[in-house]
Amino acid sequence: MNGGARTRRLLPLLAFAFCLAPAALPAATFIVTSSADTSGSTCGSTCTLRQAINAANATPAADTINFAIQVPIRGEILIQPANSLPNITAPLTINGYSQGGTRINDDAVISNAVLRIRLDGVNAGANSVGLAVCAADVSIRGLSITQFVRGIAVGFNSASSFCTASNTSVHGNFIGLTTPGNSAPGNTTGVIARAPLALGSSAAADRNVIAGSGAGVILNSTGANGSSIDGNLFGTGRDGSGDFGGSDAIGIVDTTGITLGNLASNRIRHYTRGVSISNSARGIVLAGVEIGQSDTLGIDLGGNGVTPNDVNDLDTGPNDLQNFPVITAAQRVPTGVSLSGTLDVGHPGSIGYQIRSYASSACHPGGNGDGERFLGVQTRNFSSTSENFTYTQVTSDTLPAGTVITLTASRSAVGTSEFSACFPLDPPPLVVNTTDDVADGSCNAAHCSLRDAIIDSNNFTGTGLRSIHFAVPPLAGGSEILIQPTSSLPAVNRGVTIDGYTQPGSVANSDPEASNAVLRIRIDGVNAGTNSTAFNLCNSAIEVRGLSLTRFTNAFNGCGGADSRIAGNFIGLATDGATAAGNTRGINSSGVRLQIGGEAPADRNVIASNTTAISLSGVNVLESQVLGNLIGSDRSGTLARPNGSGLLMSGGATAVVVGSEAAPNQFRFNSAHIQLLSSAGLGNVLAANSFRGSNLIPIDLGLDGQTPNDPGDGDTGPNGLQNFPLLTLAERTDSGLRVVGSFDSPAVGFETSSVSLYASDNCLPGGHGPGEHYLGSFSLVGNSFDRTLISDVDLVQFEQITSTVTRADGTSEMGPCIAANDPPPGIAVDSAQDSAVTDGGCTQAATAIPVPCEKRSNWRTPRPAPTPSASRSLAMDRT
Repeated sequence: MNGGARTRRLLPLLAFAFCLAPAALPAATFIVTSSADTSGSTCGSTCTLRQAINAANATPAADTINFAIQVPIRGEILIQPANSLPNITAPLTINGYSQGGTRINDDAVISNAVLRIRLDGVNAGANSVGLAVCAADVSIRGLSITQFVRGIAVGFNSASSFCTASNTSVHGNFIGLTTPGNSAPGNTTGVIARAPLALGSSAAADRNVIAGSGAGVILNSTGANGSSIDGNLFGTGRDGSGDFGGSDAIGIVDTTGITLGNLASNRIRHYTRGVSISNSARGIVLAGVEIGQSDTLGIDLGGNGVTPNDVNDLDTGPNDLQNFPVITAAQRVPTGVSLSGTLDVGHPGSIGYQIRSYASSACHPGGNGDGERFLGVQTRNFSSTSENFTYTQVTSDTLPAGTVITLTASRSAVGTSEFSACFPLDPPPLVVNTTDDVADGSCNAAHCSLRDAIIDSNNFTGTGLRSIHFAVPPLAGGSEILIQPTSSLPAVNRGVTIDGYTQPGSVANSDPEASNAVLRIRIDGVNAGTNSTAFNLCNSAIEVRGLSLTRFTNAFNGCGGADSRIAGNFIGLATDGATAAGNTRGINSSGVRLQIGGEAPADRNVIASNTTAISLSGVNVLESQVLGNLIGSDRSGTLARPNGSGLLMSGGATAVVVGSEAAPNQFRFNSAHIQLLSSAGLGNVLAANSFRGSNLIPIDLGLDGQTPNDPGDGDTGPNGLQNFPLLTLAERTDSGLRVVGSFDSPAVGFETSSVSLYASDNCLPGGHGPGEHYLGSFSLVGNSFDRTLISDVDLVQFEQITSTVTRADGTSEMGPCIAANDPPPGIAVDSAQDSAVTDGGCTQAATAIPVPCEKRSNWRTPRPAPTPSASRSLAMDRT
């Protein structure tokens, strides 16, 4: 038989054999339904995380583990394994964001992610590992991981032996933080890798928050070459506040050729060392790393503190112990900072170096660093032993008074230097050292009253911003230092920062909701006469912070300029933050754009016991901002210290922003909260606040009580008397609150509107408000909506829902209350999983956002997911 005939006879047999060959298994989705730690290798209707990992390891496909744990309904879900979980040995995605009630971060700076699954190693024993990655293509996202020896180990197994891993991504987790993101049990080491790792990225959704008692991240050996660390927060809570640092934020040992922050800057705070580079590590470039409040050193080459520059830069070690720049001059210019300096490079050929500039609020105690805020980078070719450079670093940074500048030098083949010694931009501060009100013509170490300091600041003709600090000897018998001017203080007519927090014993607020600030300096107007003013702000770039101001006609009066700031003060309260000593007007402005408060907890003012807390009038207050303040209570937010009016706007006040997602104001106990007189202008945004303790409507447009809606919204007045929304349904789900409603507006067209939702215990007598808890907002085009908002507010206790709408004309008054109801009996709400495998889940295409679905017995019908931009979570107000 010839070969051709033999082949023809074998073909049918080969085809038959091919048909019998097993097909490749499709990727599966395993759904964790229990927080227990039951062992096993199958994942059925009841499935633990341990079982799910074992089941995924048994298949070579790129599987997914999702979560649909029903108890508790809301809040943190705690998984506490009795020992290390199984090594991950096959491609896998573990997606904590599949759990109902979660939210992916979309904040450009901090993290507003809402997590629910916490993997906690408190019971896991010695040498415990949360998740050990020993496979290619593993993604870990949406988890809180705490109290392990190693939270995540990449290229190490649970026995601490080396294993093979590649293409690992760790995105959108809280590593060392609980799921609320405001406390840090920590891990001994958050993440350790000896294989390539992508920790964060340029996307806000991928930002990790890494905090706790030990090292944040360690890249160990050349096996970690090719890793990237981008866009993460280290050492704080998810909102950027709190002191949760450890030893080294990022430790790099023997790894080579890594650029940190190449795609997005990492923010590091409160670690012993920010970035430690040791052993034979080389070519480690710090392109996007902002380091502040480090205990010993921001950047440490070799682990031995500041490495002095050497002539010709001939020494060797980590990053070749690259010399740092020496700043010889730095001064403010209209576009940023003009900088001059030298760099000792020690080679004859022309080689490109990158000089990176940083701004910090103060010099590091050791003199070199920190680098809190990245300003920019300049590339210079250096070819001689000691090279001079001069350039202007253009920046949008506000460079507040007292700013210092530091630099680093980088060469791609070598890496980045330690920080340079800092260089101050401004002259030394004027220091108030007495409580008297004598102006003797000079502010000096022998005598400097507050009146003296303001006069000297006004007369300053040099470059830079002046600042006024306090170092008043404490008085016997009390902590409050009382300054009582005999007349109004001089008008402030030059940019200056007056900072009461410089007085020894003072502490800025760090509480995310109330104020735990410790103030020492009280400026009291009891002897200042009629029509008295503590601070007349009559120029631009004035900032006053850290003071108690009491018993003036105006604690603050804005009389000219723009962009002045009032932050971190007690206005109308003594330094204890509770004793009432009100002013007629806490803040009065008809001539200056002000920022009152801010997004940081340290910026929160407590404004209480005044006849009017804040009065803004006239076109010159255009685009003023009132953010993050307590208005009408003591500093705890619980004791009534009412103002007659919380915020009064008139005289064409336009485009004022009162509250934001990042910094809502809390209006408490005032006789009236927000009032816009008929003379107020348009475009005033009054959303993202909370209100309680008044029987009057929280937002009054026209000072005439509730303004009824009118057909077509054709009436005019403050904020155009924007019609309020009418809610027809408010329904509780395990993911949050579903609302259905509409509002009547003329010519809706393509204009984008924003609807804000509030929850209250009870409605006001008229049926509108009060809006005790701000739930969140969503945007829409059109005037009807059916949306779901994620929220942790207890909608059983605070079940009355009301709303406002904000359009181009401004924010409306609050609409009528409606009670939040449960879904109809027999319908349970669960979370769909990203899978085409039934296994008890919804059938749908893979997606990063879980799609809620309704369940009756054993079938589920998907319904649309909440729009990510429309979802927001806030913890319930403290009170």
